[in-house]
Amino acid sequence: MSLSAHNSTLAQEGRQKIQWASASMPMLNDASLRLKNSAAVNGLKVGVCLPLDAKVANLALALAASGAHVSCCSLVQGADISIVQALHSNDIPVFVGADAALDEFIALKHNFILDHDARCLTLAHLKRSEFMEQLTGATEITKTGIDRLSGLNNISVPIVDLHSTRINQLINNTTGTGQSAVMAILDITNLQIAGRRALVIGYGRVGKGIAAHAAAMGARVTVAESEPVKALDAHYDGHSVSTIENAITDAELVFTASGVHGVLKAEHIDAMRPGAILCASGHGQAELPMEHLLQAVHIESVRAHVTNYQLANGKNILLIADGHNVNITAGEGSPIEVADKLMALQIIALEHLLSNAQVAGLCNFPENAENQLALSYLNHIGANVAANL
Repeated sequence: MSLSAHNSTLAQEGRQKIQWASASMPMLNDASLRLKNSAAVNGLKVGVCLPLDAKVANLALALAASGAHVSCCSLVQGADISIVQALHSNDIPVFVGADAALDEFIALKHNFILDHDARCLTLAHLKRSEFMEQLTGATEITKTGIDRLSGLNNISVPIVDLHSTRINQLINNTTGTGQSAVMAILDITNLQIAGRRALVIGYGRVGKGIAAHAAAMGARVTVAESEPVKALDAHYDGHSVSTIENAITDAELVFTASGVHGVLKAEHIDAMRPGAILCASGHGQAELPMEHLLQAVHIESVRAHVTNYQLANGKNILLIADGHNVNITAGEGSPIEVADKLMALQIIALEHLLSNAQVAGLCNFPENAENQLALSYLNHIGANVAANL
């Protein structure tokens, strides 16, 4: 649903969060100023269907300041209502919830959509084709979304693949998700990670980042990775390497970061040690045997974002954020400085779609624009490396 009832106190709280983030988002601010001066999106309808936080709110406000008619849709659990209210006070409608909210959002018939997990684009393409009539282009930032779009036939508009950019792969997935997933667990549980046995399932960019941040804070990290070269990489990064079956019996903290549907199975849950903490950091609930967990003898919320599952075998498992992606659902997402580059990528992708004729379907982000963004940030922080490239 769209939240329209205004709460000035919450709105002010949201504005403070947005302003705090804005102070550390120089690349978005630069891209916003360029977009405003060009008037390229003036009068266009731009839909921002991204997990809504202060960083995404800054993107929405930047687009609105550039003359676009902006609306937002947030489908993740636990949207920050203060951010919603702050955007509402700036005449930006926000739709939150599940499919009903998405339907309302799509019905606005946007010219451009900035999507996450391809939720909006997939629904519009398969079931609401009439809402695609005015759509000129879109962006997609997640692997899940790119996989979904790759499976669709006859996509009618160009969609810029931001997931495959080096900035997303190297900086957001490894540094951003790695830090934010570990910090979210610490904030949620108020437990220490130093000395704990942590199991990271999957050693792609996300798993690599989680393992590095957990180890840096004193965790004893084991990596379970089925691809031999990635497992070798984990070994040379200083982590123990094992199978899920062998490692899960002793793990006190388990992160799924594989992006593989059903990577953790019912027998793995049953083999976990009593009181072990489980969270998803890859594809959320899709990685977990949720049906098995929901068959537990007793299910009880024991702390905000922490649910205790009493299993039939007598053990108990603590699941974080109901199995949704921990850093987004129960944390604040990637650090502001990381998100700054991602939000700037969104604006650059819009500029690219507006200034270059594109073939319908998935298309790559321009490499030279990505290099320029990296150079701009290095110049901003006074690094000398840019002059030597």
